[in-house]
Amino acid sequence: MDQLQKRHASNHGLNYIDRALKGVSFRHTNKVPSETATDLKGPLGLNLLHAPLEPLIDLIFVHGLGGGSRKTWSKSEDARHYWPKEWLPHDPDFKNVRISSFGYRADWAETNGNALDVGDFAQSLLGEANTCPDIRRSNTKIVFVGHSMGGLVIKKTYLLAIEDPAMHDLVERVDTMYFLATPHRGSNLAKTLNNILRVSFGTKHFTTDLEMNSSMIGSINRSFRHYPENLHIWSFYENQETNAPFCKAKVVEKESATLEWPKEKFAYINADHRGICKFDLPSDPNYKTLRNALSSTIDNATAEVTKVEVKTTSAERHRLHSLLGIHDIPEDDRIMARDAKVEGSCKWLISRPTFDCWQDPSSDAPPVFWLSGDPASGKSVLAGHVIDHLEQNNLACSYFFFKDGVAVNSSVGYCLRTLAHQMALSSPEIRKFLLGMESNEITINNNDEVVIWNKLFVNGILQITMRVNQYWVIDALDECTRSQALLPMLAKLINSSRSRVRIFIASRHSQILDKGFLSFGKSLINQEIFASDTMGDIKLFLQNHIDKLPLDTLEKQEELTERILTMSSGSFLWVRLVTQELSEIYTEEDIETVLLEIPADMNEFYSKILGNLSKDRRGAKLAKTIFTWIVCSCRPLTVTEMQCALKLDSKSTVNNLRRDISSICGQLVFVDQQSHIYLIHQSAKDFLLQEDLCSEFFVDRKEGHYRLASLFLDVLSKDYLRAFRVKRFEVSTSSANHEATLLDYAYTFFSEHLYRSPSSRAELFQKLCTFLDTNVLWWIETLARMGNFNYISRAAKNMKAYLDRRQKYFPPIGEGLHEVEAWITDLIRISTKFRNILLASPPSIHSHIPSMYPFQSIIATKHNQAKHGLKVTGLPRETWDDCLTQIDYKGQGLQATALTHGEHMFAVGLSAGRVVVYDTASSQVKFTFDHGEKVKFLTFGTKDHLLASAGIRSIRIWELEIGEMKCSFKLGCRTMALRFTPENHGLIVATSENFISWFDIFKEKEKDRIFWHENHHDKMKTIYQPPAEVLVSPGLEMIAISSRASPILLFDLYNEVVCGELVRDQGLMKSIGGTSITHRPWLSIRIPISTY
Repeated sequence: MDQLQKRHASNHGLNYIDRALKGVSFRHTNKVPSETATDLKGPLGLNLLHAPLEPLIDLIFVHGLGGGSRKTWSKSEDARHYWPKEWLPHDPDFKNVRISSFGYRADWAETNGNALDVGDFAQSLLGEANTCPDIRRSNTKIVFVGHSMGGLVIKKTYLLAIEDPAMHDLVERVDTMYFLATPHRGSNLAKTLNNILRVSFGTKHFTTDLEMNSSMIGSINRSFRHYPENLHIWSFYENQETNAPFCKAKVVEKESATLEWPKEKFAYINADHRGICKFDLPSDPNYKTLRNALSSTIDNATAEVTKVEVKTTSAERHRLHSLLGIHDIPEDDRIMARDAKVEGSCKWLISRPTFDCWQDPSSDAPPVFWLSGDPASGKSVLAGHVIDHLEQNNLACSYFFFKDGVAVNSSVGYCLRTLAHQMALSSPEIRKFLLGMESNEITINNNDEVVIWNKLFVNGILQITMRVNQYWVIDALDECTRSQALLPMLAKLINSSRSRVRIFIASRHSQILDKGFLSFGKSLINQEIFASDTMGDIKLFLQNHIDKLPLDTLEKQEELTERILTMSSGSFLWVRLVTQELSEIYTEEDIETVLLEIPADMNEFYSKILGNLSKDRRGAKLAKTIFTWIVCSCRPLTVTEMQCALKLDSKSTVNNLRRDISSICGQLVFVDQQSHIYLIHQSAKDFLLQEDLCSEFFVDRKEGHYRLASLFLDVLSKDYLRAFRVKRFEVSTSSANHEATLLDYAYTFFSEHLYRSPSSRAELFQKLCTFLDTNVLWWIETLARMGNFNYISRAAKNMKAYLDRRQKYFPPIGEGLHEVEAWITDLIRISTKFRNILLASPPSIHSHIPSMYPFQSIIATKHNQAKHGLKVTGLPRETWDDCLTQIDYKGQGLQATALTHGEHMFAVGLSAGRVVVYDTASSQVKFTFDHGEKVKFLTFGTKDHLLASAGIRSIRIWELEIGEMKCSFKLGCRTMALRFTPENHGLIVATSENFISWFDIFKEKEKDRIFWHENHHDKMKTIYQPPAEVLVSPGLEMIAISSRASPILLFDLYNEVVCGELVRDQGLMKSIGGTSITHRPWLSIRIPISTY
């Protein structure tokens, strides 16, 4: 850039009029400009300067009088000064912007009888924009930038488009117009210039158009005054005079360069008329002014484009649920946080400079903001406020609230699935990727965080170029069961080159989190919550509730507010509980008594509440049952479900539980707007679970899970369960009503409670055996009807873990053990073999499916109704084998000659030249290709995007996203091995002629050849013969070459040298090569394995 400044130093003082008239003699000349001059001026018409992969905005530059499509926007003749082409495409804020420049003949020095005017230029621009394939076939927003007369051209273009009904769609896409020193009311210098040119070149219509108050300008302004309100206007005016031979003045005064219309934004640029659009360096203050304005327009226009694409149909939402198992966003948790917030609170966090920098994606601030604080300091409320703040600013926000003890809300896998679901709702490109996965019948609705992370993010979302920034808000990370697994994933997420994710995390301190966040280094902002931060919010809370207390003067209310504020030590929960207790008294004297008795420590406060509950023996028993169900349940129970649970567990009927539950539990429990029941805070749950808690309200988790598992197995084993086959929950016996309401929960979570129960209790095992022996098929049918099929395999895994623990207490040959183990095997097989059948026809579990099971399987021996229903003959199996499917080609007269697998597909090459690609999950044919000759080798590319097939003479590459051939190559020798490069840009081919060929897939040509024998350290001992087999390592670091008469060679592909040999053991023939080689993929170091 320094060279640019030096090179142009001699021209720096030249101005707009000087350059235009330099060298002009007042004689007519027919001299044609040289080719070089034409190139520097720029071509005519609409010229594409930059085309991104995913354009959202079209930015079109239009020059003015005497300028050119390149010349106007370049400070010098150096190509590096052409800033729309050389600077903007490399600016991250413009990565989705397609850039073009329009050129037209507006030279006063031409003598070809040019009679064109602004209207003609505008008609030409309109025609080019409307017929350009890139613009016509897309739905981008259009931004025009016009310099001087170019501003009048784009105004006239817009007016012509409005007058033509066929241009309606194009008009709707025009978002913003930038006017750089545009003479909206004409220029005084235009008449002077026109007089000079009249003497030598004749009158030019376009220079006459620029005179002050010309008829053309008046006509455009009258029509343009009625522009739509959604059209944005930016006007920039010059503030330096232009030095011309005949005068020194501003070419376009501020009054003429601005429209002075509502919503118009205008600013000056510290330059003369010519220099307003020419810059030395990207650091030039003038360039920054214009660039920042353009950037804000791009952001707003991009948001409008994506807002249209963000809307999802009900069908798409259903498909996303099918893939991820997520019904909806976690709105309940957000509503709870919002309800707890007082109007006007939480502003202290948003106003912090550190938060403001974190929120701004253009800043260099760290992408992770960790808000940490003590229990009950209002972190969840602040997290909810951050979500509201981000959404109010039209930012794409996804969020998740962890909850300890709630199976779903405490797992990393469910968190990742929930965040991916929300990202899909706000990001068209992410939604397209996930819907593509669903189309391939992939399901990711289990809770294995490693599988979910790799499938959804590593191999999916992180490979997508995100158009807009994504914000994550994660609350209560300390309540996550495996935060040590989540933190490394978040670190990889923010360090990904394609990621535009910024993360807000709220949590308490813990040893695991403090250590885990150290790895984030400079990518982390840690904001600690101090008592001084929350005092203002607590005061607002007290002011909103103080009028409910028995105080008669404002002075007394203020005095009590300050006293409670001082005692609170910044704890919102303490203040909330104190306020609730004070609201139940009637005299000022009682206020003083309560304040003296209430302990400042939360645990002491909880002890006081439990002590008061113990005084009511009947109420205490009910409270203990409620606490146990809340603490042990796998998801929050509704009021109706809790009523049924109390009836089932303690034979208690509470008719108005919504009203009374808080009083029953000493205000430690509350009901949200969706009728879900929660403990008031995580600290209350921690207190009830303390093993040293000397209270009848201590909740023993294992005993609680045992109680729930036992009750649910009783319910699931009842005879009336079969009544739910057609209409669930409609039972004729009133005694079963309270149990029926809990069935949804029991179907889904009974095995979770079984897994967490003590395995030493023989009674629970017998109840499990009874359930499996009676109603297990009705349970399977109901889950299939509900679409919750994954809970079947989940239950099998939980039963297996329960049995493994039980073996510590009972012999492995006990009564019923064999049957339970057999049911575990059959349940797993149901999930893998009959999933689609059951989802399509749930009742088939009673008739058709048992007939297809092996004779000795538990489901066939107990439930096969072959005498009265479907009977299948010819099944040779008595027990399960390891084969999931079998494909017979022999009947077609074909032979399978090649086989390979990818992530979600496998492919078979046939002797007749066909390549058949199957879906791994369903074994259904996805594609069939004709290679044209016997197929010898097959290999998949990364993420199954490409497939390569090789015969004796040719190699073909197939694009699996569209099911067509992408390209083909011929080598002239036999292929021995194939391997794609990680990015699918190249294909590595090992040949029978002892060389590796590197093919460039995009250029469709051979890029390089490497001969491995030429690089052997001892060429004298090298036996030049065709290899019997070649193995290319997955990472392309090394190849192994096996020949019949020599040791296996290890060839380093990076350094292109033989790095070793594999020699057989002593006493065996060292000269005999291996017959087959492969590698051990489960090790981090790839070790070749060979047979001889």
